Amino acid sequence: MISLITRVQNTGLNARMVCSALGTSLGGVGLEFVSAPNPEGLPIIAPTYNRLAERAKGDILLFVHDDIEFVEEGWDARLVETFADGNFDVLGVVGVDKYDGGQLVSAGHPHTFGKFMNRSGNELKVNIYGPRVGSRAMAAADGMFMAVRAEHFKRVKFDEKLDGLFFYDIDYCLRSSTGLVDILVAHYKPPELYGKYPKGMKPMEAYEPYFYAKHDLKGNVKAGDTRALSVSREDYERHGHDALFKLFQEKYKTHANA
Repeated sequence: MISLITRVQNTGLNARMVCSALGTSLGGVGLEFVSAPNPEGLPIIAPTYNRLAERAKGDILLFVHDDIEFVEEGWDARLVETFADGNFDVLGVVGVDKYDGGQLVSAGHPHTFGKFMNRSGNELKVNIYGPRVGSRAMAAADGMFMAVRAEHFKRVKFDEKLDGLFFYDIDYCLRSSTGLVDILVAHYKPPELYGKYPKGMKPMEAYEPYFYAKHDLKGNVKAGDTRALSVSREDYERHGHDALFKLFQEKYKTHANA
């Protein structure tokens, strides 16, 4: 069974997530949804996830934001199949094979991998960050979609000192064997919710000293080239990931040699 664990900020978005997960699953694995309201409007993520995971019954715990939409048929079977290889305890959809500090993708190309959809104007676009990775190990994956073996989670919990929006996912991955799964999801809010953050939310800088000291990292990391190739869903389905990534590489080489 897969337990989808969600901290609910917006009930409408959460309903969209649940319906899309059910509508695109193959149904043979078994799904349960474990959620709780967002405490006091603040992004108290790590403590909430730890408490919800105690209630979950699945052998795969999928920590997912409420503004995720599942868009690819059979995502549940693919997740189970990827875990069955036994290489990883954590799987995401976007990740990096190098992390020295900063945002998740700060290392830039060629260290970024994966894909997801988000809104560009009035249209949803597929953002391709790198090639398909197979069984290649990652340093970290984005917490918008992070699946964990339940047995692993019994030993390794989220660090509750990283209780806000920042670093909780990277920290967890740096303490785990992490990979990516080839699943396309969308991650977006309606325009009226863009940039809406609760008062009293701690900024990234509030967590940096503890996080960097814990992992012996340095701050003030200079970001590399973090661009993604953005294409329509139709083009993605017509040409496929591999062909589109070749175009991405050609653009990157042209830029690098300019």
